[in-house]
Amino acid sequence: MIKIDGRYKDAIWYKKGTQVLIGGAGGIGSHLAFMLARAGFLPTVYDFDVVEEQNIGGQLYARSQVGVDKTNALANNIKELVDIAISTETEKYTANSKYGRFMFSCFDNMSARAIMLENFKKETAQNKLFIDGRLSFENFLIYCVQEKDIERYEKTLFDDNLAVNQPCTLQQTTHVASMIASMMTALFTNHLTNIFEGTEVRYVPFKTEVMLPLLAIKTEQ
Repeated sequence: MIKIDGRYKDAIWYKKGTQVLIGGAGGIGSHLAFMLARAGFLPTVYDFDVVEEQNIGGQLYARSQVGVDKTNALANNIKELVDIAISTETEKYTANSKYGRFMFSCFDNMSARAIMLENFKKETAQNKLFIDGRLSFENFLIYCVQEKDIERYEKTLFDDNLAVNQPCTLQQTTHVASMIASMMTALFTNHLTNIFEGTEVRYVPFKTEVMLPLLAIKTEQ
């Protein structure tokens, strides 16, 4: 019987124990942590919120976990489903927080994205990657930021006061949250494949935009 964490051992991108850092354990982050853990990666997840009733419709939590810290609830769910112990930080992500070679921004605000990006800049490893996911009810956007893309990505950030607030019933759905988490995981494994091959054999676009009502996918290199 193949162990879950070894199911992909023949994939060129697979390297057991690769550390990844995830900011946010909400609609994107909860699903992303599960998918990355199932693929054999070891996530560290930051979030200071607790599970609320309205989270059940779009995030990877059970009704019985309402009132529990999201990071603890997520760690329990992944342990049960994947038999992998993820690392958690039940606190707000700040300028003094951890950073690493592979970072995923799954926040619901721009200020947290900007802070994580500044921390990402401190990382000195080669071929580092910052993946930012932005989710709405039926659309999503992903930025894959390599060293050469940082200045370009910074132009996509804006003040949180300019964000359009949607009713809580129009912020996310489970299927769209799962889709963006899947796409972020796929883009990450493409990046790893390029590293291990020593050349760009797979596509890792700077920007990927998916508009579900139109069934349209747009990418920018």
